[in-house]
Amino acid sequence: YRIVLWALGNLVDEKKAILVNKKLHGIICILIVAFISVTIVRLFPILRVAENLLYDLRISYLSSPQEQSSDIVIVGITEETLSTLSYRSPVDRQFINKLILNLDKNEARAIGLDILIDQATEPDKDITLQKTLTSIQTPLVVATAAIKDGLLPTQVDYLNAFLDAVDQGSAAAIKDTVDGVIRAIPIRGSSGDPGDLGFVAQIVKTIGLNLPEENSLSIVFKHGPDSATPLFPIYPAHTVALLPKQWFAGKIVLIGFELGIEDRHLTPLTRGRVTAAELTGIQIHAQALAQLLDKREISITGVGWNFAIAILFACLGLALLLFELKLRTQLLLVVALLSAIWVGGALVFIYGDTMIKLLPPILALVLSSLVSIIYQWRAEQSKRQFIHLAFSKYMSPGYVDQLADNPDQLKVSGEHREVTFLFTDLAGFTPLTEEMAPDSLVSLINEYLDKTCEIVTRHGGMVATIVGDALHVLYNAPIYQDDHAQRAVEAAIELDVFCQKFSALKHSQGIRLDVTRIGINTGVAVIGNFGGKERIEYTAMGDAINTVARLESVNKHLGTRVCVSESTVTQCSGIPFRPIGCLVLKGKSNGVNVFEPTGMLSSQATDNASYIHAYQKMEKHDPGALDAFVKLSKQFNDDPLVSFHMNRLKKGESGTTIVMKVK
Repeated sequence: YRIVLWALGNLVDEKKAILVNKKLHGIICILIVAFISVTIVRLFPILRVAENLLYDLRISYLSSPQEQSSDIVIVGITEETLSTLSYRSPVDRQFINKLILNLDKNEARAIGLDILIDQATEPDKDITLQKTLTSIQTPLVVATAAIKDGLLPTQVDYLNAFLDAVDQGSAAAIKDTVDGVIRAIPIRGSSGDPGDLGFVAQIVKTIGLNLPEENSLSIVFKHGPDSATPLFPIYPAHTVALLPKQWFAGKIVLIGFELGIEDRHLTPLTRGRVTAAELTGIQIHAQALAQLLDKREISITGVGWNFAIAILFACLGLALLLFELKLRTQLLLVVALLSAIWVGGALVFIYGDTMIKLLPPILALVLSSLVSIIYQWRAEQSKRQFIHLAFSKYMSPGYVDQLADNPDQLKVSGEHREVTFLFTDLAGFTPLTEEMAPDSLVSLINEYLDKTCEIVTRHGGMVATIVGDALHVLYNAPIYQDDHAQRAVEAAIELDVFCQKFSALKHSQGIRLDVTRIGINTGVAVIGNFGGKERIEYTAMGDAINTVARLESVNKHLGTRVCVSESTVTQCSGIPFRPIGCLVLKGKSNGVNVFEPTGMLSSQATDNASYIHAYQKMEKHDPGALDAFVKLSKQFNDDPLVSFHMNRLKKGESGTTIVMKVK
């Protein structure tokens, strides 16, 4: 670790090195997620099918309707056409010959014949057709195929010989190997031979137009103006002789099969809302030819762009860590970003003629978001575990769970908050440490602390510190409590009852255990985690703590066991108190009105009404106050607070302001 710091040139401190380390981990994570997202789509067929579907949906739904083509006409050999012929297959060569002559006479711009002439029929008809193909004035291209397309060697040989002097091009289309959908056609053969062209490419070359440099053409399939109107006019082949010349003049005429189930293929349009019907081979060629004539191109992002876009969305997914959002909010953001991917891909396709692969950024976003969520979940679990570990012994389980569920209530930095403090101290404990054996002393103090901690935490307090036998307890921290003062006083009363019984029990066992003194004060303090790098403690700081410590200590001078400040008493209801006096505590210049709960006093103690009557006389500096307290002392000789005031008055003091000269 020090070597790493040294390698950084000692320009960063430890915190900065940790930050650099986190950033490095984040960058590595982003790169791994992006790489997986791009690679996995290429490796798994099911993901390729999904990517293809996203491609097809954009083609089908986002391609704008087109007016019916005025440049390309399809002449289809239909079932009705075949019914007029003496045999079905191969198509009568005399019929094809007459069809081509009619189109030549009608001054078509070019003719594309997508019918394989791969076997001999009637010799006279074959010879006549062969002569026509080489003699007509209209540019003509005839479709061919190869052994790889399913032809036998004898068929290929016959085809090549028959079309030796005729422009020809492969009728094959590029069919996806995972879903069987045609999305492209070859421009040139795999060999790269300029003479080895596809059927559509050869037509374009024959009419004198330039071909794109790519070896294949990704077809941007279009559809007609409505579901009833095809993009290309389609005329049955047997009706061509009867149709007007202007329907064909100056147009590229493609001749092919328009049968019910033969030569039909899946295309992106098949998978969308436009049509459920598969396109015939001649319609696919017409789509590609129209695209080349219009010089329309579509760009498909390559690996580099896919990786860059995946990195972008991996960054966005990991960026969720920066905002520390709730899980539901994170999920909503992820859904919003997923929608943005689709919308962005759609807009780029519509306005930029570019097809972005959508699955890599989707996977990158999902994977990186999952990493973020898992990381935050682990952080939350660690935080909950820390909170349980740090507070379970000092707070009630219910409050610990509440704090774990809402860790924001435990602020790392300090904050000002009104807190009620309860301090306890076991009188006479120091002499016991000198008299008792260590094992016995530990057993005794553990028994005492177990119960006292249980009482204060059951009332919602947090044991901030245990100093020997003394407890320093916080109410309204770290959990907010509207009734924190009430809780503290109720806990003190129960503590006093327990400690009296515990002391009596130990006295019966020969252990001289004295009373437990308790001080309670409410005031604003700074609470939070205090400490250094090695040790952090959740506690409070402020003058209110000094006051409660003095109140706990002053009990030994007053003869009381519980002293409560006025700031606490005013927030309590249903608990009877009696005033002790306005105490100017040691080290203080201002007095604090202090009270004693009367609910835990013995039955021999002065009744509250009599005490209040005597106290009010003393408060008014009435000379009769001494007689009142003397009378009370005789009547209730077991009340230390009455004795305390009587002795003060005997010394010539008056009033209820008491200056404490000792702690």
